[in-house]
Amino acid sequence: MSLRKPSQQELGAWGERAAVQYLMRQGWEILAANWHCPRGELDVVACDHDRLVFVEVKTRTDAADALERIRESFTPRKRERLLAAIHHYLSEHEREDQDWRLDLIAVFWRRNETHRLQHWEQILDW
Repeated sequence: MSLRKPSQQELGAWGERAAVQYLMRQGWEILAANWHCPRGELDVVACDHDRLVFVEVKTRTDAADALERIRESFTPRKRERLLAAIHHYLSEHEREDQDWRLDLIAVFWRRNETHRLQHWEQILDW
């Protein structure tokens, strides 16, 4: 990415690519990225061994309060939309009985430096 501050759209796309690359390095199989349905969007759908994992990706500039802003962005409405999209995906792909979880990957972009990434598993209880 260039040294100028990216637009929100560029930042989000870059963060999702960084998250997918990270998951692939962990040995995960990527099933879908930016999967859309009438009920919402799933950033990444992957398999970690036998478990289906839905990954929400949040990309921010590396501000001091970015992590707190990410936690705040996971509102009850956002949770409902994610769950609706997850259930739609499970139904459409005939995986209703498969074990799954929802993870969060935060990608922090810093001008002139390598990005930083944090991964939290099972965020439904946040």
